[in-house]
Amino acid sequence: MKIFFSKDSFTYERAPEPSDVYWENLNITSTKRLRYVFLTYLATVVVIGACFGIIYGINLGKSNLNKTSAPKSVIIALSFLCSFVIIIVNKSLNTIVRSLSIKEKHETYTAYNLSVAFKLTLVRFINTAIVPVVVNAYSGRWFIEGGLVQDIFSIMISISFTDPILYVLDFGEVVRAVKKWYYINQGDKCLLT
Repeated sequence: MKIFFSKDSFTYERAPEPSDVYWENLNITSTKRLRYVFLTYLATVVVIGACFGIIYGINLGKSNLNKTSAPKSVIIALSFLCSFVIIIVNKSLNTIVRSLSIKEKHETYTAYNLSVAFKLTLVRFINTAIVPVVVNAYSGRWFIEGGLVQDIFSIMISISFTDPILYVLDFGEVVRAVKKWYYINQGDKCLLT
């Protein structure tokens, strides 16, 4: 909203709710925050680059197997291996983006959540869709055994099953439950209880 007083104009915006503010982050400068945002993107680029290298190496192996008339099942297995590499990298990107976005010291919880959502959407799209297309950029590799179409199919099938399973089987919660059980069963010997 703009208000005009003679020659001067003032711009106002609604203040966030007090419960939404990271009070300890209000003294962080924009340049320091921008530096941490850059480091977050740099870390994700390095991880995606490593994923690209691994998938490129697997695809070179598939190309060599296609030339030697290897069994179709081996090539399909390598396509699923590519998809599992992508899933593992997506899970690691989830952890990396969340932990580094905390260091960006956003002023509000909403800004933090929007930053995480935008970055995860971007890097998962790049890792899941763009990397396989770039690895199989040569149009002669699109429709052959172990080519782009088979890679994308195996990625979609793998993600369709593993993401919901990994969501239900929250490994952090399982580890906490096992630790809790362990400490409770120690009885009087436990230093924590």
